[in-house]
Amino acid sequence: MYQLVEDVFFQMDEQLVTQALLTNLLDVTRLSAYVLYWNVQLCLSFPHAGMLPTLAQVLNHPLPDIRTMAAYALGQQEADTVAPILRQQLAVEDDMGVIAAIREVLEDLSMLPQ
Repeated sequence: MYQLVEDVFFQMDEQLVTQALLTNLLDVTRLSAYVLYWNVQLCLSFPHAGMLPTLAQVLNHPLPDIRTMAAYALGQQEADTVAPILRQQLAVEDDMGVIAAIREVLEDLSMLPQ
């Protein structure tokens, strides 16, 4: 179902979708895990620099799936800004799946032209 909703977002004004995401992510503690995951996943398709602080915060969420999605969403941001955040998380992360995702994102970021 959520995939169908995402298709509708692609037909909307990108600024409108981005603003709604920014509003939703203002206070992630009020969102259920499912809603948070879905919003973070949408950050992959609608990246915005304003999402960076929240995505960095979500890297500390108790659920590994949400931390993984946050790592991927951070990978859509400016490489020089997010690489230190991801390296810092890599130093404390204990879930192998999240570690693999962070390493993948860091590898992809290093392939970008400087």
